[in-house]
Amino acid sequence: MQACIASIFELDMSDLPTILPEHWFEQVEAWALAFGMGIANFTVPERGDHNMDFPKGWSIGGIPSPTQEPPMLHAVVCWHGKIVWDPLTGKQPGTEDAVEYLLFYLLNPLEWKLYITHSQMFGERTDWK
Repeated sequence: MQACIASIFELDMSDLPTILPEHWFEQVEAWALAFGMGIANFTVPERGDHNMDFPKGWSIGGIPSPTQEPPMLHAVVCWHGKIVWDPLTGKQPGTEDAVEYLLFYLLNPLEWKLYITHSQMFGERTDWK
């Protein structure tokens, strides 16, 4: 999970807290809230006859773990719902679908825009550190 977050937000692993499997949602949520973001986790419905390309943008997908017994899921980086990087194997399949997705969203986009604008005006850093 940490490697996926670091990849999406272009951070060093050392910039992230340790995320434990049994408390991952609460720990990721607390980290996201510190940056004005929320998280949403959802399971993919059966695709059936529809051909949906979701979720849009970057997300963290959950796929069955190759090293642990079900129902454990393994985190991968997704773009438009397709796996683009697996931190465990380093593979970039690009075609597989995840069974679960974690999305990050801004809680208050106007506040975030004001933060970035203020930081740029006064020469402050706008990275995540």
